[in-house]
Amino acid sequence: DSPKAYIISGSYRRRFGDVERALQDFEASLKLAPDNRDALLMAAQCAKDVGGREFHEGRRAEGDRMFQNARSHLNRGLELYANDVQFRIAIADLESRLGHSDQAYEDLKKGLEAMPGQSALLWSLATLLIEQGRYDEAAEKIEPLRSAGQPEAHLKYLESQILIGKGQWLQAKKQFESLKAVLVAWPNLMRS
Repeated sequence: DSPKAYIISGSYRRRFGDVERALQDFEASLKLAPDNRDALLMAAQCAKDVGGREFHEGRRAEGDRMFQNARSHLNRGLELYANDVQFRIAIADLESRLGHSDQAYEDLKKGLEAMPGQSALLWSLATLLIEQGRYDEAAEKIEPLRSAGQPEAHLKYLESQILIGKGQWLQAKKQFESLKAVLVAWPNLMRS
């Protein structure tokens, strides 16, 4: 039994949809190596996924317990790896998912204070601002994202989301149509 073996097993199980057993593997890895970055992050992601499913299926107490588990792993990860972008985004995503978008905003701002101009944090902040209906603030993130090297197609996509939020449907539709062929290369972006 090695931490790496549990991580490999958990990654395999998560990839094929067995999130509960993947979570068990990641937590077994953490018993052997409590500070393992990958195990902390993946355990948190799995706990968040299980919590979301439990919550959706009406098992609120179990969902809350899983969300607390995820938060615990992420907070531990941030204690150990304070400037890790993935932990910072994951905790903000969890808070947003739980309806704590103001906390998610603070988590992302804290990350950007430590890592100014970090592209993934800027992107997450811009999308959160759009979700919060703060379209002008989201638009202010486009230039910093451009300076950070974000692909132009991504920036146009973000601008389209802002236009939709502002109710400017025709302009957003035109922008999306012009990006359709380019965005095929980023299927995850198209699903968001």
